[in-house]
Amino acid sequence: MATLMVLASTVGGLSGCAVQQPSPGCQIQDGLWQVAYIPKNPEDVSRSCGTLTADQLGVYKYMVPVNEEPQAPASMALRPLAAVALATYVDTTGTRRPRVTLSPPADPLSPTDPTGSLRASALATALSVFSQEPDDRDVCLAPSFSRITIDARAVEDASGGPLPARTVDYQFSNVSVYSSPSAPGTTFEGSLVFGDGSCTAEYRVLGLSPAVPCGTTDDCRNPALGINPELDVVCLNGGCSPNPARAFPFLE
Repeated sequence: MATLMVLASTVGGLSGCAVQQPSPGCQIQDGLWQVAYIPKNPEDVSRSCGTLTADQLGVYKYMVPVNEEPQAPASMALRPLAAVALATYVDTTGTRRPRVTLSPPADPLSPTDPTGSLRASALATALSVFSQEPDDRDVCLAPSFSRITIDARAVEDASGGPLPARTVDYQFSNVSVYSSPSAPGTTFEGSLVFGDGSCTAEYRVLGLSPAVPCGTTDDCRNPALGINPELDVVCLNGGCSPNPARAFPFLE
């Protein structure tokens, strides 16, 4: 009887208090995201640097193992596919090669990257420190990214056609990721200063995971696509995007 009373008392004590669950920290859905670019200055749309509308970005969170460096901050990586595509090309022999100058030059004896095309593609990656824990609004911040600069030289493509020289420059900043239990790192908003060698333009950047192509907004409402139903999503420039008319974090 005494044993039963002790057990009952213990169970009653546990049921009377909430068990604190560990925080999952700031989350990002790694993979391809659909991104919409909204010019901050409407006059920029008439300039060569003001014509960005949409892209897909590789978005990733990197962490240093605790046993290697316990205090190391997490990092957020952005890889615009347009910049990745510009960094390399396929020549008339069918070989993928860099369009950028590598230092040191490519090592033809490398077993994994004899042409240097992998190193060239890696130049299209921007990195920023990333919050460990969401703030009281469930927002995680990546404040300042490394600059992406691709100086692509003029080359001939696989068919022998000319690819003219082109320069692009991406400077992302102030990327806010919404990371709540119901929407764990599936949308972000940030800023971009984009340059093309002749001018620069500033954009509002809206990101959504997963990347889903669309023709109409109804296409983005299909629950089978994996888009969080709590988000206000529209079809914008050929891809499902957070509604730019709504403030971050774009909740319905």
